[in-house]
Amino acid sequence: MESSSIEEMTMMNFQHSTTTPLRSVFLFFLFVGMFSLSCKEELPVYVPPEKVLSVKVELVEQLADRIAPPGAQMIRIKLVGENIYDEVFFDTVNIRGTMKISWLRNPGRERTIEFGERDFLNQDLISNKKMMLLPGQQIGFQFYWNLKGDDSVYFPREMNYVYAFRRECARHLGYQVICSDPEEMIVQGELSVFKNLEVISVSPFLFTVIGKAMVYPNGGLP
Repeated sequence: MESSSIEEMTMMNFQHSTTTPLRSVFLFFLFVGMFSLSCKEELPVYVPPEKVLSVKVELVEQLADRIAPPGAQMIRIKLVGENIYDEVFFDTVNIRGTMKISWLRNPGRERTIEFGERDFLNQDLISNKKMMLLPGQQIGFQFYWNLKGDDSVYFPREMNYVYAFRRECARHLGYQVICSDPEEMIVQGELSVFKNLEVISVSPFLFTVIGKAMVYPNGGLP
C-alpha cells in the first residue's frame, strides 16, 4: 500500500514537472506572436502643418550712385519670413524661389529673378541641412536687380527724360546727372524654405524706380 502511494505521488510530480515547462513554452510563443502582430501595425503618417511661414517684401531700395552709378543702377530687394506656427518647427531646408518684376507703364518689360540658399541672410541657423524656427522668429532673404529685363534691355534707357534738364539730380565724377520721371514697378513671387512645406506666395509689392543718366560736357547722353 505504501508502495502504491509512493508511485502515485511520483507520477503526479512527473506530470506537474512536465506540464510547467510546456505551459511556459506556450506562453512564450503566445507573447512573441502578439508582439509580432503589434509591430506590423503601421505608424501614423506625419502630416506637416499647413501654415508655418509667412513671407513679404520688406524693402526695395535703389542703391546710391557711388555704389551703382548711372548706366549701372541696382535695386536691392529684401524679403522677411516669420514663423506664424504656434510651435517650434524643425525640418530639412530647401530654399529656392522666383520673383517677378513688372513695369506698370510698359507691361512688355519684365524680369524674373531666381534665388536660393546663397541669398539667405541667416546661414547660421542651418546645421546639417536642417533648421529650427521658434514661434515668431524671423528670417531674411536678399537679392539684387540690375534694372535689366529678361531680354537684357536696360529699363532706364526707355524711361522719360523729357523734363530731365530742368532738374539736376546730382553730379557723378564731375558730370551732371539727370533723372527720369518716377516709374512704378511691381515685384511678386513664390518661395520654398522647408522640404516638407508647400511653396509660399509673396504678395505684390509696389515700388518706384528713377532712371539716371550722366550728361557729357557737350550736352549729350551716354
